[in-house]
Amino acid sequence: MWIYKNTPDNSHRFLLGESGKKMLACIGVNPSTAEPEKLDRTLESVKRLAAHNGYDGWLMWNVSSQRTTDPKGLAVEPDYEMHARNLAYIMQSVSDHSISHLWLAYGNNIEQHGYLKVFLQDILTILIPFELQHKMIGLTQKGHPRHPLYVSGKANLVDSS
Repeated sequence: MWIYKNTPDNSHRFLLGESGKKMLACIGVNPSTAEPEKLDRTLESVKRLAAHNGYDGWLMWNVSSQRTTDPKGLAVEPDYEMHARNLAYIMQSVSDHSISHLWLAYGNNIEQHGYLKVFLQDILTILIPFELQHKMIGLTQKGHPRHPLYVSGKANLVDSS
């Protein structure tokens, strides 16, 4: 069953995934064009890597909910209203889908705009009470968790310190 939450004009996406008994949430920088039944390359990788690591369901979260095919196209100024909605959907989805593992996968694009690191910290802070186990697949040269497109399709998730 698909999990999908977006704005009516489709300019923002908050959640996209497929439900399962053992769920993995993945956090990237921003959503692109993917929708249920029409996954992009990033979400095909997320789905494949989740299955390879023993998860039968996955859910994609993003630091920014604004849709763009290139993170350089994100708004220069933060949209606090959409950020608040994103936080609410993320928090609710943890409970609704019994999520216990979070795959950090935002890569170097977290550096595109200063507010992205602040938004990421907000997300990680609201998730503290849920005690999610943080996972990743390696680090970039700049020290950020690797994006799903830039890891092997058979890579293993490891605990993030």
